[in-house]
Amino acid sequence: MFKHSPWHHLQSYIPHFMGEFLQQLAQRLQINQLITKHLTDIKELIIVPHIFLHQIPFAALPITTETVTIADNLPMDNTKGMKFNPRPTQTQTTTISKTYLSDKFRLRVVSSCQILSYCDNCNKTTNSPKMGIVENATGDLEGSEYECQNLAQMFQVPNNLHLKYQQATVNNYRQLAKQVQILHSSHHASADLINLLDSKLHLFDGDVTLGDVFTWRLPKLTDVFLSCCETNLTFSNKLNDDILSIAAGFLSAGALSVVSTLWSVEDKSTAEFCQLYYQFRNQGETRPEALRKAQFELRKRENFKHPYHWAGFVSQGLE
Repeated sequence: MFKHSPWHHLQSYIPHFMGEFLQQLAQRLQINQLITKHLTDIKELIIVPHIFLHQIPFAALPITTETVTIADNLPMDNTKGMKFNPRPTQTQTTTISKTYLSDKFRLRVVSSCQILSYCDNCNKTTNSPKMGIVENATGDLEGSEYECQNLAQMFQVPNNLHLKYQQATVNNYRQLAKQVQILHSSHHASADLINLLDSKLHLFDGDVTLGDVFTWRLPKLTDVFLSCCETNLTFSNKLNDDILSIAAGFLSAGALSVVSTLWSVEDKSTAEFCQLYYQFRNQGETRPEALRKAQFELRKRENFKHPYHWAGFVSQGLE
């Protein structure tokens, strides 16, 4: 189910060409000139990309750089979407960013202005929200267990709203999404770039497809954190910019905000990122600001400073 698209093979190379590619892209987009001429007093950017630009990790676009020698040794064997053989450790001179776009701005990336307007027009009560957690539905993600058990303690999530392993069935997942205001979904997922409606959340007894999510109506749901691989990975060669991703599916179903991923994220760094995000949310930060601060804090940790570990998370919808 992971090998229908050539993209999944290419994902193993993401960390190794990311720095140089993002540096070239920032120059091509003239990011520094845009900031100097138009964004000097701006604190937050709402980005509505077009076609292939949806796949850019805008948070990691460098706005100043320095050249240093680093050991290129990245953990690539435990992702939430697929497995592959890591490349051997190399020592090389590489250009890394000194300052990123997310250091200067809060970022929200939305698939279209129509979806943003739709979210803004939804009237929902957010006082004393209930959280639901879906944990490690296939039983092979240690980081998911650590992540979800800590969140359950932080938010005092009762057992009936915390689906673990064999409890995380397709039917139970849908029922949980109808009951809660905050849904934290931590397990495997995969994007199907040939048939986008067949992109999947992998659960204990089967899959929830994007096509399924588009049929759901979730009037209580406000926040979704898709702690899974490729939940905002999509593809379009059409000019109408109708972007189909699992994240967009939850926004269409009624969620006001979705945190999702651009690629196959690593299990341990994702667990750490989630803890940081919710800590900042509990401190009263907005969703994009909590995401930005979580990215900044994760970068301070030596094992997770590479953009592969933190730049794949995007905040969509309302702040």
